[in-house]
Amino acid sequence: MPAPPPTVGGVPPLPSAARPTAAPPPDRGPGRPVAIPPGREFRLLFQGGSEALEPADHELLTGLAARLAAEPDARLRLTAYAGAARPEDRDARRLSLSRAVAVRDYLMSQGIRGTRIDVRAMGARTEGGPPDRVDLVVVN
Repeated sequence: MPAPPPTVGGVPPLPSAARPTAAPPPDRGPGRPVAIPPGREFRLLFQGGSEALEPADHELLTGLAARLAAEPDARLRLTAYAGAARPEDRDARRLSLSRAVAVRDYLMSQGIRGTRIDVRAMGARTEGGPPDRVDLVVVN
């Protein structure tokens, strides 16, 4: 009998059919350089109820992937949030996890090992920031 799927903060993962898939990397064209973003902290904003990455997010994430490739000891911490009426809302926790997984999957499609990416799904516990976001922090 196979082991049950792992949980994140007590919330089981979405069935594989319901998991969002990372969008394919944008066609950068021949010779177009990847812009590596300065700084260590970044934020992606999402539309309420959506887990889809925007085209501008691809640009940032592609740059972060290049940075992580150049800094083999660096890790990335993703902390995801989703707006909800109540902080204990399970749907918000699931949505925040789906957002973090979409970001992680995109970075993995760029060649970054998933073991270098730490994911935290906070649900509606927004800690004073916008409710629909993923915060990314490069740590060494």
